[in-house]
Amino acid sequence: MRTGDPGSYDHDELEASILRGRLDVGLLRARAWCDDPQAMCMYADWLLHQALAPAEGEHADQLVDEARSWLRRAVQSGSMHAAGMLGDTLSLEVDGRLDTNPAEARRWLMRAAARGDERSAELLAILPEA
Repeated sequence: MRTGDPGSYDHDELEASILRGRLDVGLLRARAWCDDPQAMCMYADWLLHQALAPAEGEHADQLVDEARSWLRRAVQSGSMHAAGMLGDTLSLEVDGRLDTNPAEARRWLMRAAARGDERSAELLAILPEA
């Protein structure tokens, strides 16, 4: 991934913070609302973690939809990392309820890969043809 990408962050560090319960989600969300592309990507990542095991009253498909919304905002600020994450989420299916869009997923992944996002290039290699 390009180091100058405004949405880049250390995914392993974020995951460790989530697992240890040391992530201030409220602060992260507030930063996202202040148009911080890094915070938007990190908050979307957190939402995707939540979708794996939704709390009572939460629904995985709604969490993924919200994550996609934050990623779209981060893409508008120029983050190719967010474009790659968005492409990845558009290829996900959650409990058969979440709309997938393999063609759109491929477009976002190709865009991010062309700008140097290595994870997007790896995902393109395994994404079935649309």
